[in-house]
Amino acid sequence: MAEVVARDAAARLAPEARASFQSAGVAVAVVGAPADPRAIVCVAPKGLDLQPHRTRQVDVGVITAASRIYALDRGVRDRLIELAPPDIAPRIGLLTDLVPGEGVTDIADPYSGTAVDYEVAFAIISRAVTALVASLASDGRA
Repeated sequence: MAEVVARDAAARLAPEARASFQSAGVAVAVVGAPADPRAIVCVAPKGLDLQPHRTRQVDVGVITAASRIYALDRGVRDRLIELAPPDIAPRIGLLTDLVPGEGVTDIADPYSGTAVDYEVAFAIISRAVTALVASLASDGRA
């Protein structure tokens, strides 16, 4: 969800954006699988389309190519830091770091949850990604 939310926020808040956004997992069961149907249903009423999304496994190439990497929870962040070359590790943080006033550290993976869990994750992701894009735009990096 974060990738499609980020692309939408960039298109709305910084149409001149030069930033790109990608999503990749640290424990992908099936590479190339479509998004979970519950995620597709969650974002559709918001005008977002997850139909084209396919799962992707993170690797060192993805990590080293990124200027910043935001994980949804501490476990994923820690795994990314383990995979990353030491000089890249400082580029890795939590998405919730972008919205410190939220009082949330980890965004729970809604995969095994309910539609409500997807909505909760979407809301936090949306606020954090909007803050990221707004920050990039104000810094002239978008």
